[in-house]
Amino acid sequence: MPGPPTLSIRLDVLIFGGGIAGLWTLARLTSAGYAGLLVEANALGRGQTIASQGIIHGGVKYALAGAASRASRTIADMPARWRACLRGEGDVDLRGVTLLSDRQYLWTTAGIGSRLAGLAAGKVIRTTVEPVAAADRPAALRDAPAGVGVYGVAEPVLDPRALLVRLAEVLSPHLAFADGPDAIGFPPAPDQPITVRLRHAPSNPISIDTSHIVLAAGAANADLIEKAAAYAGPALAGAPSTPRMQRRPLHMVMLRADDLPPLCGHCIGLSDRPRVTITSQRDGAGRTVWYVGGQIAETGVERDRDAQIGAAQRELGACLAWIDLSRAQWATLRIDRAEGLTDDGSRPDTHVVVTRGRITAVWPTKLALAPAAAAEVLAQLARAGLKPAAGRGTAPPITAALRGAACIAELPWEDRSTRWT
Repeated sequence: MPGPPTLSIRLDVLIFGGGIAGLWTLARLTSAGYAGLLVEANALGRGQTIASQGIIHGGVKYALAGAASRASRTIADMPARWRACLRGEGDVDLRGVTLLSDRQYLWTTAGIGSRLAGLAAGKVIRTTVEPVAAADRPAALRDAPAGVGVYGVAEPVLDPRALLVRLAEVLSPHLAFADGPDAIGFPPAPDQPITVRLRHAPSNPISIDTSHIVLAAGAANADLIEKAAAYAGPALAGAPSTPRMQRRPLHMVMLRADDLPPLCGHCIGLSDRPRVTITSQRDGAGRTVWYVGGQIAETGVERDRDAQIGAAQRELGACLAWIDLSRAQWATLRIDRAEGLTDDGSRPDTHVVVTRGRITAVWPTKLALAPAAAAEVLAQLARAGLKPAAGRGTAPPITAALRGAACIAELPWEDRSTRWT
């Protein structure tokens, strides 16, 4: 039976969820002077962040239909903002984060080359798209036949786990780990504190009095919104404007081999979406791993593991016919993208941030949009009249022994439960 709270703390903002949205928001809030704490119930990045491909999109993928959409315009500034952070000059100091590739490559199938050339020459988007001469192509695309066009796109690709490790280092004093989702207790009224049993001291919960809550827990936001409804008061509970989310599933593909060439990019067909999107890095055994999304991951939700592997083998064989994949091992990963709800269930054009009373829910939609989502959280809190009051950005008085070491999710291909062919 848990004893009385070991520690009572006062905060400006309490954040639930240690993925990219929660961590970036925490960084922005503490930099602005708010006393903040982030609580994670599993491992930092577990779920969508660690399962992302690490691509800092600048809009090319969304402009393939030939016209700039709202999504492409919103995301156009993201590569520059992230690059500034990688230099230690932006919102968050990301110096030392592994850059898997400084740019991505687009390669074509029949009928698409002229459209990409139009993107390269036009003003549809701000991201630079340039044809790549055969001699300058990465090894994976060097043997492509004459009919395949190859373009370079100034969109970097990061190692998601290295990103989480760096954010944990920067934000360590403001992080705490709950002893599972059920270790978070919301009171029945807003004038009572929230209790959290910490993983490293589960018998002595901490008591948290906070002015505002930010829900940045991805798919877990739905459950947190329900649990926090009474705490938030009538502004949230049962209101038509209650923040709501949707799930859009993916069935990702992984393949690994000693002789796979590294590759980060998209194969473009006649659709306005990439046939496959590939990012790659080395695993713990030194093998190259290709992590594959794109249309194959979207259509693959209706296929079981073996059928999805078969479909991916055929699709990669069509998109990269000149590469021998016969020695590769294959696996798949099902993930749910949690996003703000849209009327038709389609992908939101941009990040979604909703503030109701004392609670803000945030869904960044894409990894690349985390800086924009965090900035919007900050703006909404300012509009709601919340000013730094509890400690001018100081870390809550939680000892290192109570916080414990940061627990960071493993990359999907390093998960021992993954079943390979």
